[in-house]
Amino acid sequence: NVNSTGDGDADGNGNADGNADSSSIYVTGSKDKLIRIFHSTTHALIHTLEGHDNAVTSLSWLPCGDGGIGIGGHGWILISGSWDGTAKLWYIPHTVTVATSMDTALCRCIATLPGHENTVSVVGLPSDPSNSNITRLATGSAGIAQGNVISEHKIRLWEITLTPLTTLTPTNNNKSAPTASVQLKNTVGNDHNGPIRGVAYDALSSMLLSCSNDGTVKVRDAHSGEAIATLSFHTGGGQPPMLLHV
Repeated sequence: NVNSTGDGDADGNGNADGNADSSSIYVTGSKDKLIRIFHSTTHALIHTLEGHDNAVTSLSWLPCGDGGIGIGGHGWILISGSWDGTAKLWYIPHTVTVATSMDTALCRCIATLPGHENTVSVVGLPSDPSNSNITRLATGSAGIAQGNVISEHKIRLWEITLTPLTTLTPTNNNKSAPTASVQLKNTVGNDHNGPIRGVAYDALSSMLLSCSNDGTVKVRDAHSGEAIATLSFHTGGGQPPMLLHV
C-alpha cells in the first residue's frame, strides 16, 4: 500500500518524487517530461508515464476512501504538476509491481487540470468522509512574468469524482481503470508577493499550506483556500529567502 501521507517534492533541477512504503512502489518526475514507476524493493524500473509537455515538478498521492490512497483496493491515483501549466491524475494498479504488459497498460492519465499559470505544485487532500469516491486536491501556480513583476499566482481547490472499477471485460482479465470527473471549486489569487513554489496538507491541523519566493508560508482553510495566517521568514540580508517547498 502507498503511504497515505506520501507527497511530492521538487528540487532545483525540477526533479520530484512520491513516497511509497517498502512493499510497493515509488515514483519520480523529471525535466524530461516523464514520470517513472520503480519497485521499492528491487528499485527496478516498472513503467514510464508520458503525457506532460514540459518538466514534471511536483507529485502527490490522491487520498481516496477512509483517508487511504487507492480505489477500492485496486490501485493508486497519482497527481503530477508540470511546467506545462497542467496537473494530471494517473491511475496505477496495485498489480503493476508484477510488471506484466497487461498491468502496465492500465497505467494511464485519467484527467487533466488545465489553465494554470506556469509551474504547478500539487497536493492531495482528504476524501469526502460520506463518499469515498469523491476526493479533493489543491494546486498552486507560479504566476506570469509581466515586466519585473510576477502576478496571477493562484491557489486552486478541485473536487474529483471517481467512477469505481465496475467495468469488467474478459479481454483485460477483468481489470479496468477508473474514470475521473474534475470540478474547480475555488480560486484564491495573488495573496503571496511572489510565485507559489509548493503546497502541502497538514493532517494534524487539517490546514493547507503554501510557500513562495516572498519568504512566507500561508496557512489556509483546506476547503476554501483562503489564508488565515502568514508565517514570515527572514535571513537578515534584506531580501526574503525563496521558499521552494513546504
